Amino acid sequence: MVTRLHLFIIIALSILLTSVVLIMYTQQREREFLDNQLVVQQAMVDGAARDIQYRLNEQSRLVALFSDEYRRQINQLTYHPGDQYIAAIINKRLQERFPYVDSFSITSTSGEPIIDDFEGNIGDVCKRDISSFSTEVKRLHNPTTVHNAIFIHPQAGRYHYDIMSPVWNAANQQYVFLVSFKPDSLQHILKTREIPGYKLLLTKLYDSSLIEVSGEGTRDIIGRDGRLSKTELMSIKASKSIPNTEWSLINLQDPTYEQSYINKLWKEAGGILLIVIITNLLVFMIFSTRIKYAEIRNRQQQNKTYPWVKH
Repeated sequence: MVTRLHLFIIIALSILLTSVVLIMYTQQREREFLDNQLVVQQAMVDGAARDIQYRLNEQSRLVALFSDEYRRQINQLTYHPGDQYIAAIINKRLQERFPYVDSFSITSTSGEPIIDDFEGNIGDVCKRDISSFSTEVKRLHNPTTVHNAIFIHPQAGRYHYDIMSPVWNAANQQYVFLVSFKPDSLQHILKTREIPGYKLLLTKLYDSSLIEVSGEGTRDIIGRDGRLSKTELMSIKASKSIPNTEWSLINLQDPTYEQSYINKLWKEAGGILLIVIITNLLVFMIFSTRIKYAEIRNRQQQNKTYPWVKH
């Protein structure tokens, strides 16, 4: 006959077995979630990097075509930099052809401005970039295969990046036709590629803590420190450098996102275990009562059958 002790052992073993199964299952779900998040993060970064690379390659190709199409007007400006009529035509055509154009410039191969929209304020970094680009064009003798290294030029109020194309005037002197773009299109790519709990950032390739562009804009307007903290740098699990740029695309996760989901998994397991415990306690109470009454009936029956036996 099953006693209440036997019943208690069965119920306890049932709860213990359920607990072990739930712990193992929840740990497995946690591992699968974390592994899946790594895959998701890298896929998100790879997809956004492809979009940005395609956008920049297309802009480079179209700027080269534009400089070839308007080479006569550009040549004229190299001889007559003050010709505002020609400059206005080129600027108007650029605005019509390219979204997010900020300005254009024509410079010497050393970066000295022939004509520009920055009031002569071409910084040293930009000049070095122009000089490196021009040197590479001369070295390869094939301008179609040369791309300038793209990065954000942090000019106050006019953060931009440059796309360059080599041009030659009638005297076969080399110049650089430079188109500056607002980073809005890159910002849009980052924003549309993001998923909840994660943020895509373009950071400086050789200064990994420096933010260049985010889904909210350039580092001067994003409403946070323009540099990643050490904790943020250590949390990065997915990144990809973008060819022909000085950028690395990273994924920055919300530090509470993964932990909140893991906590949810364990709360679910705890809820299931609580239901199992309550159910088993109810079963124990019901069957324990039945066993108790069965024992009482047995004693009463024994008293009737064997009245001389004392219990």
